[in-house]
Amino acid sequence: MSGCIIRADGWQEGQKEHFLAVNPSGEIVSLYQTDENAVSEDHSISRKRERPGFDKIQCLQYSRKHKGLTAVGQLTGSCTIFNILQSNGNIKGDKTDDGNLETLGAGHSFTLKPHQARSCNSISFNENGLIAMGYDRGRQDHSIQVWNIGTNAGSPVKEYSFVPNESVSSVCFCPDEQNNLLAGSYKLLREFDFRIKKPVYSLATRCTQSISADPTNSYVFASCSEDGSLSIWDRRKLTTDSNIDSSSKTSTQSKFTSSASTVLNESPLLSFRKLLGDSQRKTGGAPFKLSSVVRGEISALFGGDMIRRWRIGTVPNLEELSLGDSLFISRVSDVRTRYERVISYDYLPSTQWAHAVEFVCMRQSGSVYRMSVEESQTAARFSSSNALTFAGPEENIVSVMI
Repeated sequence: MSGCIIRADGWQEGQKEHFLAVNPSGEIVSLYQTDENAVSEDHSISRKRERPGFDKIQCLQYSRKHKGLTAVGQLTGSCTIFNILQSNGNIKGDKTDDGNLETLGAGHSFTLKPHQARSCNSISFNENGLIAMGYDRGRQDHSIQVWNIGTNAGSPVKEYSFVPNESVSSVCFCPDEQNNLLAGSYKLLREFDFRIKKPVYSLATRCTQSISADPTNSYVFASCSEDGSLSIWDRRKLTTDSNIDSSSKTSTQSKFTSSASTVLNESPLLSFRKLLGDSQRKTGGAPFKLSSVVRGEISALFGGDMIRRWRIGTVPNLEELSLGDSLFISRVSDVRTRYERVISYDYLPSTQWAHAVEFVCMRQSGSVYRMSVEESQTAARFSSSNALTFAGPEENIVSVMI
């Protein structure tokens, strides 16, 4: 990973937003905070805390439930978990002060490691105190390991292990089902249910990297492939098809056993072939963003100076349409970044306008800046009484008497 920045959704304090960042050298994790009272946009975001002492960070993740709880995965396989809101120095130990995830003392951390040293490629938190890590292939060791870090004893406990003899590039907990985990390995996309300890389904696809759940729709997630192809999926359709394939089984356990051995060839709801640019996929972090601010929007960075935004429309629920026909691209727009050589970005809700967005960007140098987005109206019309009505990009309507 050569630098990334992500919005820590759920860590807001009033109008103050927080962003986590890894510097381009992969050695420092920083916390940035916005300031709506700044005299200019250039001073409206600043670094508040940082955690140095890492080596070749491969992935970064945070907990929505426990404010400040941050995890980084390194090339050696170490997954270090700490509270960045209370960090003020180098990594000093592997234990917490009192086992409370929200009050990890400054300089203290959990460090979780696999049996064999290998790259930690992906991390995901759930709201029940579990953390999942996806690793490169290791001999006689599983590539998905799930730990319970919310135990009262203060010491993490390994709860589950999956996928032996395969490299896992991405893991992601399902937002509304805390016992379900999405995982991508080589040409296989799986969903695991911890209660049955078997895959709910296995899907044959090249889009197994950077699995991201839609923040505004818990059933929808996206993933991409090495060649830049992007797919958008609906878990309801995948689980329905999996159950249909195993409908001949009578017992619940045998049904899930059958579905675990059946590989689906289901098509995604939306598919974009070779969409993402080479430069963005090689810089690290997610090469695309599912917006946590604008419902039904996905975006990607191109050329280091342009963010392309796709608005996803939904067909009304009609009986003659299947679930796979319900999504389409309703709008595409391009946003030029203020400065060039951007390597990562994320969304920021605007506090000035109800239906506007902003972006926080990181450049190759590691500098971070904030930029507003100017959007044009999508329609305008005069009425017979000389009232001019505008339709905005977020379907907001404004009428002005002339």
